[in-house]
Amino acid sequence: MNAATEWCSAPPTTITAARAGAFAAAIGETEPVLLNGSVLAPTIAILPAWEAEDLALARTLPAEAIAHVLHAEHAFEFLAPLQPGRAVDARSRVLAASTKRRGVLVTIRTELSDDRGLVGRQHYAAFAVGARLADTSAWSGGPRDTLTEPMGMTVKDVGAAVKDVGAAVEHVGSVVEHVDERWAERYALASGDHFEVHLDRSCAQALGYPSTILHGMCTFGIAARAVRELLGRSPRDRLAGVGVRFSAPVILPARIRTDVAIEPGSGGGQAGTFTTTDIDRGTEVLTRGFFAYARDDAHA
Repeated sequence: MNAATEWCSAPPTTITAARAGAFAAAIGETEPVLLNGSVLAPTIAILPAWEAEDLALARTLPAEAIAHVLHAEHAFEFLAPLQPGRAVDARSRVLAASTKRRGVLVTIRTELSDDRGLVGRQHYAAFAVGARLADTSAWSGGPRDTLTEPMGMTVKDVGAAVKDVGAAVEHVGSVVEHVDERWAERYALASGDHFEVHLDRSCAQALGYPSTILHGMCTFGIAARAVRELLGRSPRDRLAGVGVRFSAPVILPARIRTDVAIEPGSGGGQAGTFTTTDIDRGTEVLTRGFFAYARDDAHA
């Protein structure tokens, strides 16, 4: 294994109940157990992972390219639910990197552990616009033990998984959310992501957007909430896996609609797909979304 693919570890992160509640509110949750922080929203698992993932990226890309990294995909696999007040260790490593026509695509695997052992894995794909790899030979025959099949098609080692996003599915329903600049401000405070493109209109316009854009992970959190609500699931039901591709930014303000479908025959575990669309612009902002609830609904 070369240095770029070695594990990068971050200091432990402890998510307090207060921060968990603020995060839940920032993605529009209304369930009391989420707002009081006794149960954590699934996508909050990004918080312990960010620093380790950034360290892995820094080993792969030139320093000047880091500022131009776009979040392309993210998938979570939950082996046990994260719990408030419990220290979480994160480690990340690069699985693959390849030069594309417009930049470099990097895929990273992250593992989260606490005093119970391994509690989750994450698949993170980042695209560095305009970047080039200095040594492409380093990536020939690299590790392929990905959490998901390429581009978030399959979750491994979960009780119920989506085998094929193109498989026959049964539409469950849709949830529409109106989002504006206040959503970005709340999510920035809760997540710690204060990148100016989400908060400063002039910065966003300098980067070519007509207005500020919502954090992709905030949009993801809203969509995951829509899935749970449409399935009639409790926040305590164990989500085994969920993932998505970030296909376009949500330009604020916006009305976004999440459409959810389940895979027939997925049984008590319930597996399915979702897509989130900017209604006014007619643009799909989240695509290839998938989810899988554990069949046993076990709580750790």
